[in-house]
Order: sequence, then C-alpha cells, then structure tokens
Amino acid sequence: MGELVLKNVRTYYNGRDLTGDINSATLTQAAELLDRTAFGSSGRKRRAGLRDVTVSVAGFWDASTRMVDETIWPKVGSTEGIMTMLPQGTGLGNVSYATKGIVGEYVPGGNIGELVGFSFAGHGTYDLVRGKVVRSGWASTKGSTAQTLTAVTTNRAAFLSIQCLKSSGVAGASIKLKITRSTDSGFTSKTTAFTQALTTANVGQAFFATTKISSSKVWYYRAGTSQAGTSAKRLNVVVSVAQQ
Repeated sequence: MGELVLKNVRTYYNGRDLTGDINSATLTQAAELLDRTAFGSSGRKRRAGLRDVTVSVAGFWDASTRMVDETIWPKVGSTEGIMTMLPQGTGLGNVSYATKGIVGEYVPGGNIGELVGFSFAGHGTYDLVRGKVVRSGWASTKGSTAQTLTAVTTNRAAFLSIQCLKSSGVAGASIKLKITRSTDSGFTSKTTAFTQALTTANVGQAFFATTKISSSKVWYYRAGTSQAGTSAKRLNVVVSVAQQ
C-alpha cells in the first residue's frame, strides 16, 4: 500500500504558485445519482447524472505581489481560472489534477493573536482531469531542450494544462512548447498533440486545451521546448497531460 504523507503538494492557480501559503487543499469530483427505480423493483436503481467539481483551499493570508490575496480576490464570481494540483510534487511522471472553474467564495480572516488565514472555494466549469507531469521547471535555453517521456491510457480525449510561473528576468523570452505522442515508447512514429507559444507576456497565466483521440490505445507523451536565437531566455512552467 502506497501511503502518501502530504508534505509537498503543489498548488497553482492562473500562473501563480500558491504552495507556500497553503496548508489544506481538497479536490472533489462528484456525480449526481439519479433515481430510476420503477414499480416492481426490489431495490433502488440509479444512473449517474451530471458531474461536479469543487476545490477547497485554506492557508495563510498574503497580500504580496502574485500571492493569495492579489490572485484570488479579483476572481470571486468572475471569469474562469485554471487550477493545477500535484499531490506528489513536481517530479516528472507524478500525478497531476487540473480543472477550470470560478471562485465562489473567498474568506480572509482569523482570531486575535493568530496568524491571518484565508480559505477559498472554487466550482468547476469543466471536469477534473487526472494526468501526469511532463515538464516542470525552467524551460528552454538556447535551441531545443531534451524531451521527457510519460505514458497515459486513452479513452476519449487528451488534455493539456500549462502554468506559466516566472521568467528568467530577461525581457523577450519566447519559447515554443510541443507535446508529441506515439503508440510506442521509442517514438519511431509520432504525431503532434499540442503546441503552445509562450512569452514573458504569459507569465502569471495558465492554459488549458483538449483534443480528440481517434483510437483507444496506450499513448506515450513527451514535451519538448525550443527557442530561436542565441540568448538563454527562459520561462518557468509546469506542464501536465491527461487523458480520459
């Protein structure tokens, strides 16, 4: 049995790393159970209805630039945000959860003599997708970087989640992220699943994309980044791929 002590859960929201201020995080994906019991039945019969995703996060309030208050406050009841949560940390191949949703509640506060805390609740506008980390950390020095491999079992669609967290401090960083997939681990034959251009203007942003899969097979995925020119201008990203 693989027990996991929650010590390094990474939590990202719209290109912001909130990990250092969070000490509680819960993701819930539920399905409505619709009663279809008819006369003559000896027990209840049910079918799954619509699914719903909720996110509950709590921790220590921080009004600094790019931290909790600045990130969550303007999103209450506003446009969709993209959340990525890594229960095992940022290691390549680790489990990743991602979803899109709206913040419905944000509660900063606390009691006298205590650290100021906060909590917020997000409500999904999309399914919670479970995948794997395929790229984490500083992406793209000069030219093309090494690629990282992972495998996911397919069913209907593939999903890409990108959190663009930081730049190297040099203006003008511009990279191209390319996700390829293959039915063999050696990638003797491959196709492009996703591409995404990223620049310094995308720091503090997140991306979520999906594409259909034509066949039910085990696909192998790898993430590569490339950059034109000779300057080592980098972006810090967390990229995960999911299928379901």
